[in-house]
Parts: sequence; C-alpha cells; structure tokens
Amino acid sequence: MHIGIAGTGNMGSAIARRLLAAGHDVTVWNRTAARVQPLLEAGACAAGSPAVLAAGPDLVISVLADQALEEVYFGEDGLLSGDPGGRLFIDMSPAAAATQRRMGERVTAAGGRYLECAPLGDAAAATQGGLVGLAGGDAWDVESARALLDQLCRRLEHVGGCGAGAAAVRAGMRAGEPALGTPASIR
Repeated sequence: MHIGIAGTGNMGSAIARRLLAAGHDVTVWNRTAARVQPLLEAGACAAGSPAVLAAGPDLVISVLADQALEEVYFGEDGLLSGDPGGRLFIDMSPAAAATQRRMGERVTAAGGRYLECAPLGDAAAATQGGLVGLAGGDAWDVESARALLDQLCRRLEHVGGCGAGAAAVRAGMRAGEPALGTPASIR
C-alpha cells in the first residue's frame, strides 16, 4: 500500500518508520523539509507540498499540531486543494474533539473521507506497533483502515463519530483510566 504522511515530528516519523518496516511505500511531507531527511534515508519518498502528497497515495495519515491541521488540509496548497476523490485521510494528531468534528465535516464536504485515530502511547510505542488507537468516524472507514492501523496499534477501538476518539483520550487521561491504555500504562 502507498501511504502519505503529513507531519514528521516524533510521532509522524515513528509511524513512517513502522510502515516502511512493514513493507509499505511511504511518501512524507513536513513544513520543515529537513525533518524528512532521515526518513528518505530509510526509504521514504518526499513530497514538495501537502497537495503533492495527497495526489498519489492510497490514503494519507496526518500527525500535526492542532493549529496546523486546517492550514495543511485546506490551505492554498493543502491536502484538499485538489480533488480528494473519496480518498481516506486518517488524522493521528493530538487535536481537540471539537477540531476533529470540524475536520471530519470539512473533509467530507470536500469529497474526502476522514477518520481520527487518537493514539495513546509515544513514538517508541508507534515504532513497535504498540499504540492504542481510539478511532472516531464512520464505521466503514474504521474497518477499511483496520488492517493498516493494526500495524500501528496493539489495540484499536471504534468509539463513535469524529471527535469521539479525542474526547475518549482526554476523558481517560483525566480519570487515569488504565483500561484505555493511558500514556502512563503504555510505557
């Protein structure tokens, strides 16, 4: 499978490395171009912009700061500046539930499909496929992405519509709920 990854900070890089090790073709983009260099050396390809990134892969995973999501998706040269053609976008950013709901609505209105997969765990867990993923979005999208997400997550739960994953992460972290696999229990 050909996967695009927007955002190659610690978590995005770990996800890219895991997917490369699993044999996927991975194309990466980051606002700071130098951040993709180690991934290129590991076998990834680079895209010059989010629009270029979204044009080729089967699906795109984003791992961005909350405030960058809308710019990277909807900006002049953003992921959705071209025709998304029903492509699935999976966001694994630490975004707020309200942001995830808004993103889901906007991506769907633009002709794409949107799934949030709020990850519990750190970059080391992602590299080992040990994340816990709390997915919010359409059940069909969760199932269509399950084989891929199972390579990143030791446990994947569909918890509701867009925003539900982020809400569950925050609720679990506030409650210190080990059953959800809070960051403290994953380490």
